[in-house]
Amino acid sequence: QQQRQQQQRQQPEKQSILEAAESEAFAAIWEDQSSFKAYYRRASCRQLLGRLEQGLEDCSQALHILAASSKANGSAAAEDEVRLLQRAIQQQLQEQQARRQQHRQQQQSSLGPGPAFPAAVPAAASGKGRPAGQQHGAAASSEPPAPKG
Repeated sequence: QQQRQQQQRQQPEKQSILEAAESEAFAAIWEDQSSFKAYYRRASCRQLLGRLEQGLEDCSQALHILAASSKANGSAAAEDEVRLLQRAIQQQLQEQQARRQQHRQQQQSSLGPGPAFPAAVPAAASGKGRPAGQQHGAAASSEPPAPKG
């Protein structure tokens, strides 16, 4: 129990440290938008903070910068690291989406089948709301219908 309490106290600390690191990476990007390392670091922070879609965007930007940069030393190793992070985030997103889908299905099954309501018939299909003598599909007219026969 003490260990759990300690973990609960550390959780806000960890989150604030990650948010500070994310802010520092943001500032680095602000100063140099061609820094793949800043995008990579921000993606890592966002992954740990659960901001997965934003983390994927940062990975894509880092890869774009690496591809455009011909002078990056060790760019193959850097690209591998970014792709590894990108795959990890994608996997987390897929797991998150699967859990959401499973949760929705459990909610629907616990509610049981919905009430059986008869299908609503639109007024146009039923003929209601039409002047006498006007047939289904006939255009409304100010003239009376032509006599039959």
